[in-house]
Amino acid sequence: MATRGFIGFENKDESIIGIYNHYDSYPQSPGLGDKLIRFANTPEAAFDLVEQGDIRFWDEEDGSVRFDDGSEPLEYESELRFLNAARRAGAEYVYIYRHYNTWEFKHISADHFVDLEKYLAG
Repeated sequence: MATRGFIGFENKDESIIGIYNHYDSYPQSPGLGDKLIRFANTPEAAFDLVEQGDIRFWDEEDGSVRFDDGSEPLEYESELRFLNAARRAGAEYVYIYRHYNTWEFKHISADHFVDLEKYLAG
Protein backbone atom coordinates (compact mmCIF):
# COMPACT_ATOMS: atom_id res chain seq x y z
CA MET A 1 0.00 0.00 0.00
CA ALA A 2 1.24 3.48 -0.89
CA THR A 3 1.95 6.17 1.70
CA ARG A 4 0.55 9.19 -0.07
CA GLY A 5 1.67 12.76 0.48
CA PHE A 6 1.31 16.35 -0.66
CA ILE A 7 4.23 18.69 -1.32
CA GLY A 8 3.82 22.45 -1.37
CA PHE A 9 5.90 25.51 -2.11
CA GLU A 10 4.75 28.54 -0.16
CA ASN A 11 4.86 31.89 -1.95
CA LYS A 12 5.50 35.16 -0.13
CA ASP A 13 1.73 35.91 -0.23
CA GLU A 14 1.28 32.56 1.61
CA SER A 15 -0.46 30.89 -1.33
CA ILE A 16 0.87 27.38 -1.95
CA ILE A 17 1.74 25.62 -5.19
CA GLY A 18 1.14 21.94 -4.54
CA ILE A 19 1.62 18.48 -5.97
CA TYR A 20 0.81 14.89 -5.01
CA ASN A 21 3.37 12.20 -4.16
CA HIS A 22 2.17 8.62 -4.52
CA TYR A 23 4.71 6.43 -2.68
CA ASP A 24 6.87 6.52 0.45
CA SER A 25 5.71 9.90 1.77
CA TYR A 26 6.84 9.24 5.36
CA PRO A 27 9.61 11.52 6.66
CA GLN A 28 12.36 9.03 7.55
CA SER A 29 14.86 7.58 5.07
CA PRO A 30 14.19 6.30 2.44
CA GLY A 31 10.96 8.31 2.50
CA LEU A 32 9.95 11.60 0.99
CA GLY A 33 11.10 13.80 3.88
CA ASP A 34 14.66 12.55 3.65
CA LYS A 35 14.67 13.06 -0.14
CA LEU A 36 13.37 16.62 0.16
CA ILE A 37 16.25 17.50 2.49
CA ARG A 38 18.88 15.75 0.35
CA PHE A 39 17.72 16.77 -3.12
CA ALA A 40 15.41 19.81 -2.87
CA ASN A 41 16.61 21.88 0.08
CA THR A 42 16.96 25.28 -1.58
CA PRO A 43 14.20 27.60 -2.77
CA GLU A 44 15.17 26.99 -6.40
CA ALA A 45 15.28 23.19 -6.08
CA ALA A 46 12.01 23.06 -4.11
CA PHE A 47 10.22 25.28 -6.63
CA ASP A 48 11.61 23.33 -9.60
CA LEU A 49 10.41 20.07 -8.04
CA VAL A 50 6.87 21.30 -7.42
CA GLU A 51 6.66 23.04 -10.79
CA GLN A 52 7.03 19.70 -12.62
CA GLY A 53 3.80 18.14 -11.34
CA ASP A 54 2.79 15.04 -9.41
CA ILE A 55 5.50 12.54 -8.45
CA ARG A 56 5.20 8.86 -9.33
CA PHE A 57 8.63 7.69 -8.13
CA TRP A 58 11.73 9.29 -6.59
CA ASP A 59 14.97 7.28 -6.57
CA GLU A 60 16.66 7.47 -3.17
CA GLU A 61 20.16 6.83 -4.57
CA ASP A 62 20.57 9.31 -7.43
CA GLY A 63 17.63 11.65 -6.77
CA SER A 64 16.02 11.09 -10.16
CA VAL A 65 12.28 11.70 -10.21
CA ARG A 66 9.58 10.20 -12.42
CA PHE A 67 6.64 12.57 -12.73
CA ASP A 68 3.08 11.78 -13.80
CA ASP A 69 2.61 12.60 -17.45
CA GLY A 70 0.29 15.53 -17.94
CA SER A 71 -0.03 16.46 -14.27
CA GLU A 72 0.19 20.12 -13.37
CA PRO A 73 0.83 21.72 -9.99
CA LEU A 74 -2.18 23.44 -8.47
CA GLU A 75 -2.18 26.75 -6.63
CA TYR A 76 -4.04 27.05 -3.34
CA GLU A 77 -4.85 30.47 -1.92
CA SER A 78 -4.20 29.34 1.65
CA GLU A 79 -2.65 26.61 3.78
CA LEU A 80 -6.14 25.51 4.80
CA ARG A 81 -7.17 24.90 1.19
CA PHE A 82 -3.93 23.02 0.56
CA LEU A 83 -4.56 20.81 3.60
CA ASN A 84 -8.15 20.16 2.55
CA ALA A 85 -6.96 19.05 -0.89
CA ALA A 86 -4.40 16.76 0.75
CA ARG A 87 -7.12 15.16 2.88
CA ARG A 88 -9.35 14.62 -0.16
CA ALA A 89 -6.44 12.94 -1.96
CA GLY A 90 -5.84 10.55 0.95
CA ALA A 91 -2.46 12.04 1.90
CA GLU A 92 -0.94 10.86 5.17
CA TYR A 93 1.90 13.40 5.24
CA VAL A 94 2.07 17.01 4.08
CA TYR A 95 5.27 18.95 3.34
CA ILE A 96 5.63 22.67 2.69
CA TYR A 97 8.75 24.57 1.68
CA ARG A 98 8.13 27.81 3.55
CA HIS A 99 8.85 31.26 2.16
CA TYR A 100 11.43 31.60 4.96
CA ASN A 101 13.46 28.76 3.36
CA THR A 102 12.81 25.67 5.43
CA TRP A 103 10.88 22.44 4.92
CA GLU A 104 8.10 21.74 7.40
CA PHE A 105 5.88 18.67 7.59
CA LYS A 106 3.08 17.10 9.54
CA HIS A 107 1.00 13.98 9.61
CA ILE A 108 -2.39 14.94 8.18
CA SER A 109 -4.03 14.46 11.60
CA ALA A 110 -1.43 16.45 13.58
CA ASP A 111 -2.19 19.93 14.85
CA HIS A 112 1.11 21.61 13.96
CA PHE A 113 3.85 21.55 11.37
CA VAL A 114 7.37 20.55 12.46
CA ASP A 115 10.74 21.63 11.05
CA LEU A 116 11.70 18.65 8.88
CA GLU A 117 15.47 18.99 9.13
CA LYS A 118 15.37 19.20 12.94
CA TYR A 119 13.01 16.22 13.08
CA LEU A 120 15.30 14.07 10.94
CA ALA A 121 18.35 15.08 13.01
CA GLY A 122 16.62 13.53 16.03
